[in-house]
Amino acid sequence: MSCRQCSLPPSHCACAERPRISSRCEFALLLHPKEQARPTNTGRFLAQSLAGTPCFSWHRTEPDPALAAWLAERPGQTFILFPVDRPELENRRAPRSQFTALRAPRLLLLDGTWKEVRKMLRKSPGLAPFPLLSLEEQTPSRYSLRRGAGADQLCTLESAAQVLRMLGEEPEAQALEAFTAHFCRRYRAFKSSHPPP
Repeated sequence: MSCRQCSLPPSHCACAERPRISSRCEFALLLHPKEQARPTNTGRFLAQSLAGTPCFSWHRTEPDPALAAWLAERPGQTFILFPVDRPELENRRAPRSQFTALRAPRLLLLDGTWKEVRKMLRKSPGLAPFPLLSLEEQTPSRYSLRRGAGADQLCTLESAAQVLRMLGEEPEAQALEAFTAHFCRRYRAFKSSHPPP
C-alpha cells in the first residue's frame, strides 16, 4: 500500500518533510490527464504545501468550468508560467516587474511533460488572453526522476520555488527545493530497493 500523498510505500514515505508555506502569490495548477497518474509528479506537492492551491484537469475538448471561473475572478492579475521561447509567443510576454509589483498576483502552472504543456497552451483558447511569465534567471534543475529533462527544464515544484524567489520569498523557495531533493532521494532509494536515506 502506497502513501496517497507521495505515492511511496510507508517505508520510504516523504511526507514528514513536506513543508507548509505561504505566499502573496495565489498559485493554481492545470494538470495534463497523464500527469495525474505519474508517481514522479511534483505539482501535487505544491498543492499540499501551499494551502488553497486549486488543481484543475485539462481536457482539450471539454474545458474545466472551474478553471474558467478561477481565470475570470481577477484577469488583470493572472499570469501563466511558460517560457517565451518562440517568436509567436513574444507578444504575450509579461515584464517581470508587472508580476512582482502586484500585491497579490495569481499564477497558473501547466503541469505535464514539456511536450504536453506546449500542447495544453496551444490547444486551450481560454488561456490565450493571459500574459506569459518566463523564468529568465533560474538555477539548473536538480530533478533527475524524469528521462530527457534538460538542465534548463525545471519540474513544477522547482518552477514554483523560482517564482517565490522572484517575489522575495526566499525561505519558502528554499523549503520547496529542499523537499524536491528529499523526495528524489526517497524515490530513488525505493526504486533501487535500498533503505531510505
